[in-house]
Amino acid sequence: MGRRLKWALGILAVLVPAGAIVWAVCFSDLLAVRAVEVSGLDRLAREEVVRASGVATGTPMVWLDTAEIGRRVAGIRRVEEVGVERRWPGTVRIAVRERTPVLTTRISDRYGLVDRFGVVLEVRQVRPPFPALVVPRLSPESAETRTGLAVIASLPRDFSARVDEIQVPSPEGVRLVLRDGRAVVWGGAERAEEKLRILSRLLGHRGRTFDVSAPEVVSVR
Repeated sequence: MGRRLKWALGILAVLVPAGAIVWAVCFSDLLAVRAVEVSGLDRLAREEVVRASGVATGTPMVWLDTAEIGRRVAGIRRVEEVGVERRWPGTVRIAVRERTPVLTTRISDRYGLVDRFGVVLEVRQVRPPFPALVVPRLSPESAETRTGLAVIASLPRDFSARVDEIQVPSPEGVRLVLRDGRAVVWGGAERAEEKLRILSRLLGHRGRTFDVSAPEVVSVR
């Protein structure tokens, strides 16, 4: 056998298996998507997430752009966080964290469900059982909205259940209206723990308005 023939056969011995591997990974059904698993769902339907992901059964796993899939799923309004991973040989896993409402807000003659970032998740005819955020303009970028969200996040659940409205005409002018009709002048979002401690004592006294905006000097009227 000539030297050139041996050399050619040696190259073929390397290229043929390599080509077979490339074909199997990139073009065949051997390592293609067979299943899409979705976890973390509550209100969202699996079909909606899979449709938004754009992942089609039969797509070679190697061609999947997990970052792009995540961006597409994150485009669903109710999705707060998403993670995407390949599970060889043929499974795509999508882990979703849904947005959850913490407040409601009036939108014309309806009520919007608002999450902790100020995103309106949906609009309903009947007011949901959450404190109502009253601001000049509802927007995740507005100072008043951010202040209202910071205040509700600082309140323990048992106390926030007693709050009917969080009025924020300005970042330093927060006022809480309780479900029993009494009002709390809260001031800014800072020093929440201190304000709550003082307020828990004041609410045992007679009065309609409790001012804890400056914890050093409180008043009951």
